[in-house]
Amino acid sequence: MSLISEKLKADYSVGNSFVVGDLQPFRYKLFVTVGQDSFSFALLDHDHNQFCCMKYYDLTFSKSMNEAVNMLNKIIYEEPLLGYQHYKKAVISLESRKNALIPNDFYDSKNLKQYFTLQHDLEGYENLLCDKLKFVEAQNAYAIDSTLLYLLQNNFAQHSQVHHTTALLNSQLLRFKNREENFLLLYILNRTFCVTIMHEGRLLFFNSFAYFNQDDILYHTMNVCEQLHLDLSDLKTEIAYQHPQLSPFHNVLSQYLRDVKLADRTPNHRFAIAFEDIPGYCFPVIFDLDLCV
Repeated sequence: MSLISEKLKADYSVGNSFVVGDLQPFRYKLFVTVGQDSFSFALLDHDHNQFCCMKYYDLTFSKSMNEAVNMLNKIIYEEPLLGYQHYKKAVISLESRKNALIPNDFYDSKNLKQYFTLQHDLEGYENLLCDKLKFVEAQNAYAIDSTLLYLLQNNFAQHSQVHHTTALLNSQLLRFKNREENFLLLYILNRTFCVTIMHEGRLLFFNSFAYFNQDDILYHTMNVCEQLHLDLSDLKTEIAYQHPQLSPFHNVLSQYLRDVKLADRTPNHRFAIAFEDIPGYCFPVIFDLDLCV
């Protein structure tokens, strides 16, 4: 029997008993992160500003986007909490490897494709979308597989959508905009990772890189620091992970940088007691999606 024909089980499941049964969806906000490699969702109790449940599915074993979409369709169909259509808010974070930041001074929606293709190829099966960042004067253009976009549009009514790097940057810029120190912020996903440099409260650098092992992460990180002529002794580093099963890269980086720590969970919301089993440095995007809309 194939994996798709079997019931797909969540790799992490927290706090279901808080809401399953007599859920009143208009009291809750639904947040979703989705891509070829993973799917997760969480519910936030709006009245108490508290996350009450979350599930995460690892899809790295999928061999293609079409196979991943079939799995996603099955997960959405079988998950009771995703069948409600009247949540107070629904926000979806779209994960993809292609994005480009465009300063507002240079942005013109008519030339979006031209801007984007200076950095990435745009395939015929990809849709080009764009988000406005909240705490910096820039737009975030990104490409999403059309089959994935179609799946979401047909399963989630009246939702808002943003790229995962939009959610990440909104959270980072809000947290560090008034800090005078220099920060290196890493967010490590299944096959890519993001590098953010904050200099005296302002965004100095942001980019995403593909990686195959920890050596790739170390190379790109140190190369960014070298190209920007950063004083490593004056750099504070925080690392967040998409989920707890990823290799602990912070142990490697600590050999090269003096001040390395794991990121803290967002202070913008409260969390049910069940979330104590989830490390605070994991799942930063889904927990701050409320900042995007």
